[in-house]
Amino acid sequence: MVVERLPTDELYAQLHIPLDSLLSSKPLYKEALHYLVACKVENKSKKTLGAYAYVLNYFLDFNLSPKPTKNDIRAFLLAMQERITAKGKPASIYTQHMFHRTLKTFFTWLVNENIWEHSPMEGMKAPKLPKLVITPLNKDDMRGLLVVTSGQRFVDLRNRALIWMYYDTGVRLAEMAGMQLTDIDMNNETVKVRGKGDKERIVRMGKVTQKALLTYLMVREDHYKELWVTEERKPLSLRGLQIAIKRLCSYAEVKSSKQGPHIFRHTAAITYLRNGGDVFTLQTMLGHSTLEMTRKYVSSLGTDDMIKAHKKASPADNLKF
Repeated sequence: MVVERLPTDELYAQLHIPLDSLLSSKPLYKEALHYLVACKVENKSKKTLGAYAYVLNYFLDFNLSPKPTKNDIRAFLLAMQERITAKGKPASIYTQHMFHRTLKTFFTWLVNENIWEHSPMEGMKAPKLPKLVITPLNKDDMRGLLVVTSGQRFVDLRNRALIWMYYDTGVRLAEMAGMQLTDIDMNNETVKVRGKGDKERIVRMGKVTQKALLTYLMVREDHYKELWVTEERKPLSLRGLQIAIKRLCSYAEVKSSKQGPHIFRHTAAITYLRNGGDVFTLQTMLGHSTLEMTRKYVSSLGTDDMIKAHKKASPADNLKF
């Protein structure tokens, strides 16, 4: 079979690279396009690709130089810092950090690919992010969530299994939404999770979670492969899952934490550490690529947690001769 070679622009179009074609005459357009293709080849997620393209589109529209200097980039970052968002507010510190990080990664790639000799962002520091103390769900919150899911209707059984799965495993929203029936292994008490970049990992489910999940699965009467389904017995979408969790938090009058799926990830991580788990196995459980990402949960542990842990791990008390 003869495979015809496609023109480069047509080939990139078929790859669905999210870079605005209206900017094709701008400096660095081709380099930015090649960079996004490289990211796609590296199997970066659609969300990551979209974020990179979002920043690069703004930069290409602003930049007039084929070789921008530090001052050019600082001018751009300042413009983005002062930009008013669609909500009528200035860009947040997290958005500013994302713009800085994305551009730095792009210019580093140009150097690594031997396209440029030096990155204009060498030595440029990113905006300092505030160190936020993560407040997990407390026992009253969990008690309330279990009360509002204590019924025997199908939706109650599903929601109760959802709450326990979230609380027990700390998986991300997209990971929960992507679970399939074949991912569940009751014999080994595990669930297969597909994380960022389609990386798979195995997470353990506790006995309470297994029981709630089995109770839910016993009333399933559909042919879908997805683990979570709606009251109408159709696959539950990511957005539907997010709405369901927010509603449950509202019904339970959760007050100690921000209402939504992600707080369960924080709660699972901190509770795991408080119950004697270590930061290294927590990294595996949460699917973090670096230990630095996991350590932020340690900062949420207080003096009381330290005292309890020290009673078990006191160097002096555990010294045996």
